[in-house]
Amino acid sequence: KHGPPLQRDVIVLLTDGEEAGLLGAQAFAHSHPWVKDVGLIMNFEARGNRGPSLLFETSTNNRPLIEAVASVAPHPIGSSFFYALYKLLPNDTDFTVFRPSGIPGLNFAFGEGLEVYHSPLDTPEHLSLASLQHDGSYGLALTRYFGQLDLSTLRNSRGDDVFFDWFGSRLIAYSQNWVLPGQALVTVLLALALVLAFRRPEVSARRFFLALLACPAILVLVVGTAAAGYWLVSLLIRGHRIFEDSSANLFLLSGFLLLGTCAGMFLLGIFRKRLGLQEFSLAAVSFWYILSWPLVLRLPSGSYLLFWPLLLAIIGNLSGHLSSARPAAPFLRSLPATAATLLLFAPVIYLLYVFLTLQMISVVASALLLSLFLLISIPFFEPSFMAPRRLSLGTLAVAAVACLVSGMALSRFTPEHPRPDSIVYSLNADDNSAAWITYDQKPDEWVRQFLGTDLKPPRPMKNYLGGFDRPLISAKAPALSLAPPLIENIEHKQEGATHRLKFTLRSQRNADTLYLRFPQDVQPLSITLGGRAVPVHKGGRLRLTLSAMGDQSMELELAFTAPSTVAFWVMDRSYGLPVNAQPRPANAMGINGSDLTFVCRKYVL
Repeated sequence: KHGPPLQRDVIVLLTDGEEAGLLGAQAFAHSHPWVKDVGLIMNFEARGNRGPSLLFETSTNNRPLIEAVASVAPHPIGSSFFYALYKLLPNDTDFTVFRPSGIPGLNFAFGEGLEVYHSPLDTPEHLSLASLQHDGSYGLALTRYFGQLDLSTLRNSRGDDVFFDWFGSRLIAYSQNWVLPGQALVTVLLALALVLAFRRPEVSARRFFLALLACPAILVLVVGTAAAGYWLVSLLIRGHRIFEDSSANLFLLSGFLLLGTCAGMFLLGIFRKRLGLQEFSLAAVSFWYILSWPLVLRLPSGSYLLFWPLLLAIIGNLSGHLSSARPAAPFLRSLPATAATLLLFAPVIYLLYVFLTLQMISVVASALLLSLFLLISIPFFEPSFMAPRRLSLGTLAVAAVACLVSGMALSRFTPEHPRPDSIVYSLNADDNSAAWITYDQKPDEWVRQFLGTDLKPPRPMKNYLGGFDRPLISAKAPALSLAPPLIENIEHKQEGATHRLKFTLRSQRNADTLYLRFPQDVQPLSITLGGRAVPVHKGGRLRLTLSAMGDQSMELELAFTAPSTVAFWVMDRSYGLPVNAQPRPANAMGINGSDLTFVCRKYVL
């Protein structure tokens, strides 16, 4: 309101029920009259409590959207490579609800501080104001820009952009239509470089092909060494390992990558003694070229990651053949490609670590990028091969060990990085029995106050968790006087294998959530809740979750196929344990799904 009036209205939509099924966004998208007038959506997510806000998803045909972010958003951070990966994942956000309507949109999120996500630490006091400000700067700048446009033109746009940020200060973007012509240019330049190289008598085609075979061997060794280091360290610290981003995990990731670097440099040195620099650098560039094709064909929006370093490496190689003057030293000619690889790969490794956390897949992916960096930078590191190798490899090994030792020493639970644990209480109203149940594989001392010291092996707790059959650690609990959820006004008709069931369901204790769980052999045909049809996922088992219920009742009509006898579970859930317990220690916290009370009963038709 402090700027000039906008030509477009702005709707600020605050939604809840996202984790329960994108319920708030669906309510607006399917029920609100304003949705038909929406010309642009900006969605702001968080998967933690701090860190830069990343543009990680857009609608299709995003060219005008990306051009706007690149031109008006302050400090834009984003990557079409991560957008391409995100499209392959099953993850959903509120933005997902609006995809089918074809409304243009941008999706932002910050993701550091994962330990607070869905935890007692997820409070305003723990929220980074810098991250909130970054979201706000996007929202304000882009609202001022799009608020003065005819937004109908966004729907008529065709084509996507390849984009990535440069030092977090500006967004580089160009049309995805240029990906294949760019690859054609690289093909021509590489062919020219190979022809010019093989015309020189000192360059051997045999040594080139041997070097080409050596490239995947280096890649496998680097990745394998880093993965083996992760596996071993995970075994050593499994009792006190922190899974989220932390200084401990940063040290550990650095250590794994330094181990991989040490192994890769060792093997590079062996191959370098038998293969010439010219053949090896050409083979590395050719290996990159081969790997770039899957990105170009399957993930063109992520092709920039290999294209620009590859183009600069080929140009650097050609400059040594085409220059009439004395060519620059190989390490100088390879400097642009080495720098571009470092600047493009480093943010991707960071984002892999933040959004995937420190696990095998993020270590392997990061080590893969590291091995490609080593290969494209062979001419740049040539002086180190000529120097005493024991000194350089020893330095890398010492640095790797120092990082790993530091990471293992820091990997312990603290108030800043508390240990997650879980305990729930469940009452079976059919036989008036109750149980304490934990989802933890190894309960801590606080959880053991409920379970006792003599822990029994994990076993399925179907009679207490509505048929849930995963083996869990449990112990007998006192049966408290808690009223079970109630089904009334039952109407049941059966025609062959088809059942039609109508009833009213409510919680007698004002629980927030109600569950219906049918056996695996019950297949849904149609579902109506309170007179409203609900989409049915045919082929899956019939299960319903009703949120925000309280004391209200809900009329349900179900049609399904099943055997002649049908049994199903009804269960309600409330927050908090039904007994007083000692507060958790400062270095522990209940995970999402802990400290709950369930009451369930079984119905048989």
